[in-house]
Amino acid sequence: MRLRTLMTALAVSALGLGALTLTAPTAAASAQWMPSNCGSGNFCIYDNQNFGGRMWAWAGNNDDYTRSGANDRASSWANNGIDDGWARVWVFQNTSWDHQYGNLLACLGPGEAYASLDGSQDNQASAHTWEQRC
Repeated sequence: MRLRTLMTALAVSALGLGALTLTAPTAAASAQWMPSNCGSGNFCIYDNQNFGGRMWAWAGNNDDYTRSGANDRASSWANNGIDDGWARVWVFQNTSWDHQYGNLLACLGPGEAYASLDGSQDNQASAHTWEQRC
């Protein structure tokens, strides 16, 4: 009798582990897609939606996109930063002449990528910084 109870318990446990194993790929499939041309450690912006057109990439802060021609051009962006504690990107609009950061548009965590920015963010980015948290 005890052997049958033990066998039943093992069978139920095995079924439970099998169910967990089946659900694991679903969680992995929900990970965000990162554009292949945004290198590891970079924050990238694109002047077209769906990560198309011209791309700008930075591994560090940039307090004024006008110098690179990227000001008010971002229609998609991606944070491919390495999560070393300073992997959150704060994106700003309206950088001033003295390189003071303007209004905060967005904060992207490591691995976040947006193929189509909404109307309040599209073609508004002027600067970014790497920060510890959003």
